[in-house]
Amino acid sequence: MKKLLFTLVYIIFSITLFAKPTPIDSLKKRMEALEVNSIKYSKANDSLIAANSNLLKQADYNEKLLNKYDILNNYLFATMGVLFAAFGLIGYFLIFKPARDDLKEVQTFLHDIRNDMGKLFSEYIIKNRDTLIDNALSNIENDNLPEITNSVAYIDAHKHEGFNDKQILRMIKLLKKNNKDGHIFMEALWFTENDFAEEFLIEYLRKRPMDNLTEYTILYFAKYNKLKYLNDIAQYVLDGERLIGAIANMKTESVSFTVQLLNNDILVNGHPEKQLITHMVYLDMYSQDVVQQLDLHNTKLYQKYLSIRLTPPTP
Repeated sequence: MKKLLFTLVYIIFSITLFAKPTPIDSLKKRMEALEVNSIKYSKANDSLIAANSNLLKQADYNEKLLNKYDILNNYLFATMGVLFAAFGLIGYFLIFKPARDDLKEVQTFLHDIRNDMGKLFSEYIIKNRDTLIDNALSNIENDNLPEITNSVAYIDAHKHEGFNDKQILRMIKLLKKNNKDGHIFMEALWFTENDFAEEFLIEYLRKRPMDNLTEYTILYFAKYNKLKYLNDIAQYVLDGERLIGAIANMKTESVSFTVQLLNNDILVNGHPEKQLITHMVYLDMYSQDVVQQLDLHNTKLYQKYLSIRLTPPTP
């Protein structure tokens, strides 16, 4: 049994020993494998170099192509810019400019329409107002008692808008009849510069200087700067000793006209001394604003007052 076991071990050891390659054989196989791999690596390296060379050539080609593309692109944009500019000019002269001209025409047309509509509306308002004024005057002329109060109120409410010649003449006629609402018509005339009104008012001032409605006449002349009537106004002031009242009322209409009155020779020479002193003392005490507005101290009337005060009384 032992011999059999020993024999088997020997056989297995011999097989193993002779089956294992020697170090020389192993090295030789490794060298052969290394040579094969070196050849493969060399071929791969040659392929890589060739591929890299192709890539460089392709990159150079692409760069040249890009340069050509840039040149072509710049040329194309330049050409398109010129074309767009040309088309823009053509569009401006063929489309935009005519359209803008048409727009201006439309705007002008609309502006004219608005003006025309405004004029038509204003004409309608004036015509409608004139109709109502005429009806109101008719009610007063015909003594239509139920409507007189409203008619007078309507005329008074619209006096600041002025009146036409026919309406002025109708109011003058009512004033000549001593109508109880005369102050309304006098004030209405005051709001309208009119030849008929002017003629009537100067006649009224000359013939009825003591009438309480005459005050409206000097306001009218001051408002419309009727300097040719200064002598008549001066006489009116002297006759009624109305200097303070006349100055107070007239300066609200025209400061320059009031100053002209204070320099009027008829008023200066015709003023009684005692009355003049009373008036000037009152004005000096009344308001410095009035004194400054009228430059009172430089007027002929005030200078006369000073000369009276400085003149010693006669023994």
